[in-house]
Amino acid sequence: MMQTEGNNDFKEGGEDTEGKKYESLDEMWENELSHSDEWYKKADQYWSSVDATVDGMLGGFSHISGEDIRGSNELLKELFTGHKMGKTRALDCGAGIGRITKDLLLPVFESVDLLEQNVGFVEKAKEELGDKVKNFYAQGLQDFTFPEVSDSP
Repeated sequence: MMQTEGNNDFKEGGEDTEGKKYESLDEMWENELSHSDEWYKKADQYWSSVDATVDGMLGGFSHISGEDIRGSNELLKELFTGHKMGKTRALDCGAGIGRITKDLLLPVFESVDLLEQNVGFVEKAKEELGDKVKNFYAQGLQDFTFPEVSDSP
């Protein structure tokens, strides 16, 4: 699919990973979103087969974890610079075992919540992070309703 210059409309068609052809990106997404429950089931099946380790979370590439955290930390610094983004609270969505929470968010934010649909990963995160995390939510982001929060950690 090619994007036309000057706007976000994709004019050329293409095909998805299963070879189904589409006239436009909008047509593809309309089709995909009509059966999004399948995505979540497939994701749940995949993550249920993954070890609750850093290597599992990174698909066998645990050796890049440090570099990933450094790059993400640089991104956070850029976001804080010149923006009115506070450091009071963060929510780690799709948190896995809490690798990002532990190594990136906890050192920066006053309070961190963890959201992960895989119960086994949440249990591993609780073992590793304990009372450092304010709330652990064992739920998929697609089903999550944000609770009302106050500005205090």
